[in-house]
Amino acid sequence: PKQPYPAMERSRWNRRFNQWDLALADLNAALESTGTTVELLGERAEFHLQRGDYPAALADCQAAFKLNPERKATLL
Repeated sequence: PKQPYPAMERSRWNRRFNQWDLALADLNAALESTGTTVELLGERAEFHLQRGDYPAALADCQAAFKLNPERKATLL
């Protein structure tokens, strides 16, 4: 399976330079190509928080929590 980490790093880099559309596209592409993981959902939740999109951030956190309710990191 593909690894999500290169896309996550690209997303972080794009966020540093205010390339928000590219950053979100990287995260969405990683979710589509590698499948949904707690790490990717958490990363996208962080992205949404940075943009002030609290409902989207909460939705990603809830989805991550459903995947792994034992993982405390999903609670942000």
